[in-house]
Amino acid sequence: MAVELWLTVHPSCEFFLEQVSHEKNFVFLGIILFASITTASADDKFEALFAGQQTVDGNNALAVTFSEPVDTRQNLDTYFSVLSSDETPQQGSWIVSKEPQIIYFTNIEPANQYTVIVLKGLKDASGSRLETEKKFSVTTREIIPTISFADKGFILASRLNQGLPVISMNIDKADIDFFRIKPGFVDEFRRDFSNTEQMYHYYNDNLNKYADLVYTGRWDITIKKDLRTEVNLPVNTIEPLSAPGVYFAVLRGPGTMTTV
Repeated sequence: MAVELWLTVHPSCEFFLEQVSHEKNFVFLGIILFASITTASADDKFEALFAGQQTVDGNNALAVTFSEPVDTRQNLDTYFSVLSSDETPQQGSWIVSKEPQIIYFTNIEPANQYTVIVLKGLKDASGSRLETEKKFSVTTREIIPTISFADKGFILASRLNQGLPVISMNIDKADIDFFRIKPGFVDEFRRDFSNTEQMYHYYNDNLNKYADLVYTGRWDITIKKDLRTEVNLPVNTIEPLSAPGVYFAVLRGPGTMTTV
């Protein structure tokens, strides 16, 4: 026994809908690259090339990229400093990435301007030292709280326990209304609900004609600050959703007013 579920985000809220596609087929291509091996010349200098914001090991971070791999045996913290927009030094340690040309610092906040200072004397793996101090200005991205379904439709089998996938950014609760499409309107629903804009239209103006509200619930979400988190909400054991049919689910962040 299976339940077909169509999903949308409530149109009156300020959260953004994200669509995540899942590729079912993969093609692997083998590529052989022929390259000549060159030796670094004496004119090549060890330099700090640029700095920016990246995600490393599941954390937002400032990253500095160098022209050569950095000597990982030295104390990196003595050669780096980070200042916030008010010139307050930021506490934390620098981390060598899997690519030793890139060094990370994770103690940052969104929508902030930082100055990254790399002091001269830092060594690369061959023993060459950074000859001049380098400064970079980096503005971190603004993080807008968002919540959405991971896709716009699912087949939910009653014996499966994977749950309903939801993607959240800095929102730790999900409110969902579940509507069962009336049997006489299933074909019309499938035909008309071909894009999100039409879903919004029907939700605002015509949903009572097409469907009955059968369940409303709130789920707590364990999130990691400022990072996109995907969780599976347990819905398979909810009795009002056990009957076979087509359902329409509306996702809201907590405190959002409904227009229905």
